[in-house]
Amino acid sequence: MKKITMIFIAMSAVVFAMVSCTNSKAIATKGNLQREWMLKTLPGVSYEALVAAKAAINLSNPEANGAYGGCNRIFFTTKTDRKNTIRFTNMGSTKMYCEQTMHIEDALTKALSEVARYELKGHEISFKNSKGEVLMTAVASDWD
Repeated sequence: MKKITMIFIAMSAVVFAMVSCTNSKAIATKGNLQREWMLKTLPGVSYEALVAAKAAINLSNPEANGAYGGCNRIFFTTKTDRKNTIRFTNMGSTKMYCEQTMHIEDALTKALSEVARYELKGHEISFKNSKGEVLMTAVASDWD
């Protein structure tokens, strides 16, 4: 009877450890996506312009995410799955006119509507269209 009890305890410990590792990995992956991303590349916009505008995508809250291109706030919801697909839906924005950053906001809104996948590499993210072409790249704002 002691042998059966010991085997049961050992098997329970192994199952518990496997489940704990699996859950930790899923949370870590999700947590890596859910942060603010400072844009590095965007079609038709220079890196210097992105930095000056403080262009960013904030994915901290999947229910109410947003982006910023220098003047207006862009808001949207995000839908993701385990295969690194991502969709930005229910997009809208404030409507101020800012001549110096309108081209950034237009390019950002267009790119967001075309994003289908993302790829995380450490503290960097690439947003890609359905053909696998990179639309935008960004770095985590909390990365040192």
